[in-house]
Amino acid sequence: MDAATFVDHSYFSRDSPAALRRRGRKEPAASRGRRVRSRTVLQRVSQSPEDVQFYTGFTSLEHLLAFWSLIEPATSSLDWPEGSNSCNAAEKNQEDLDSPADLTRLDEFLLFMSYLTSGWSLTELSQHFKTHIATFTRIILTWANFLYGLLGSVRSWMTAAEVKAHLPREFMDFIDTQVVIDCIELHCEAPSPRFHGQDLCPSHQSCCTLSGVVGMAPHGAVMFVSALGGPSASPREIFRQSGIRSLLSSDMAVMADERFQIEDLVPGRVHRLPPGSDSLQNASKGQAALRVHVEDLFSTLRENKVFSGSIPPSVCGSLNQLFTVACLLCNYQRGPLGTPFKQED
Repeated sequence: MDAATFVDHSYFSRDSPAALRRRGRKEPAASRGRRVRSRTVLQRVSQSPEDVQFYTGFTSLEHLLAFWSLIEPATSSLDWPEGSNSCNAAEKNQEDLDSPADLTRLDEFLLFMSYLTSGWSLTELSQHFKTHIATFTRIILTWANFLYGLLGSVRSWMTAAEVKAHLPREFMDFIDTQVVIDCIELHCEAPSPRFHGQDLCPSHQSCCTLSGVVGMAPHGAVMFVSALGGPSASPREIFRQSGIRSLLSSDMAVMADERFQIEDLVPGRVHRLPPGSDSLQNASKGQAALRVHVEDLFSTLRENKVFSGSIPPSVCGSLNQLFTVACLLCNYQRGPLGTPFKQED
């Protein structure tokens, strides 16, 4: 992809995370009970600003379409898997359902975003958008891999100077903080998903919870997303295997809670987060403000419903891609666009 055709979320003009948080995940009242028969998926998800945010996570239709205009040129290389235009006999008997040939690239992208952000199951989304569930599944797998490669090709790690230039006031006592890290979970319904040929969960379990390390700049940009680790992996072990250490230098401090015992794994300092919300009354004013700020950062990320629901077995083969894409999209869903992306060297 030519860097000139893809534009970055402006990390440096982001509003406060608290101001940009979504206000809940119930379906907008205007959508409840509505039989959606619009010609395109875009018309279906843009009946109101609340619909746009519910189905896509973008703060406005204008912002959604601006992002689409940036990635659309790259979709010319996006191919459906072999056999994607086929469906079984039961599906063929259903009326008024879309097939891959009936959907535009924008339709596919919006259906993928609806899966990530709405919190609805594949069955519910298939019925709501009148699309075969097999088609919906192929859309998720195709777009997860496509966006994983597209967004992952862009440099998201900021230099120490860039981070310090936009350091929130809550971090003024920790001015060397380069990245704030936390563990984010993804739940899979498959009893034994496999990564690198290894079973991660005991076969008797009906659901598996995997964790990954996400690193955010103090002002809220997602800078780093690790691969998912198995349910028995500790935050320290996931951090050790993540590769983030190669990005750190001695002048870059990491901020984390007590779960991350990583002092011997990083070249610089480790700043500990103040006590959690339950103990904030005993914290100083500055500590309380810092803790609230960090909780706002990660609550914004966790409001993505893919992190609170369960991934169906048909999609579990792309867990790492879904996890990474869901995290990186947070950099584009809530802020102004305009600064050219810098590709990885």
